[in-house]
Amino acid sequence: MLAVLDQVFPEYANFFSDVFGSASCAVLFRYPSARALSRCHIDALTKLLEESSRGRLGRAKAEELKVAAKDSFATNAAVYAQSFELTQLLAQIEFTRKQLARLDKEMGELLDKCATPITTIPGIGTVCGATILGEIGDIHRFTKPSGLVAYAGLDPSVFESGEFKGSNNHLSKRGSCYLRWALWIAAERARMFDPVFGEYYSKKRAEGKCHKVAISAVARKLCNTVFAVLSKNSAYVCPVA
Repeated sequence: MLAVLDQVFPEYANFFSDVFGSASCAVLFRYPSARALSRCHIDALTKLLEESSRGRLGRAKAEELKVAAKDSFATNAAVYAQSFELTQLLAQIEFTRKQLARLDKEMGELLDKCATPITTIPGIGTVCGATILGEIGDIHRFTKPSGLVAYAGLDPSVFESGEFKGSNNHLSKRGSCYLRWALWIAAERARMFDPVFGEYYSKKRAEGKCHKVAISAVARKLCNTVFAVLSKNSAYVCPVA
């Protein structure tokens, strides 16, 4: 979509923080080229922006877009075909968004039926929780937290050769890449909203660890928490008041 947009209105992306946002997509679907936008009525564009942005955008943004459209360096050689292609791509994006929303809703309903405490853990929402449960299966397959950590590929790989044993080791990344992804995403959130995980992240950073290494450490700690919560089938309780 961006490649086509660069042909029909290369300056457009500069006017929206998110070119795939609802307001931007509404404008492009109605006026899929600089030529179309330059010819539209300012009142119609203003109304479209107000409705699609829930009042955040209005006439000022409409006037900016109109000026940019008139002075655009857009290629007009195949503007009709490119505009048509742009609207088709926008329709595909909208369709995919609706499918994702429906999928998220279905996952949420299934997760509710499980009556699991997984989402009481900081950073773990519906999607991450469903992914973690789906990848783990029965938590009792693992006798201790280290087994789950290893299954997630969050344990360090050790390089040994003869009497040499490496000290700077990377994640093994064995096991389930989906479980590892979900724990990584959850760790990013947990360190921002939970004092225990936030303090642990800060400690690793103070030790000189880079962001990725510190987040990996938080993800391991989070994995241990997942094991405890699922094994006991009880809600997470922050140990810090």
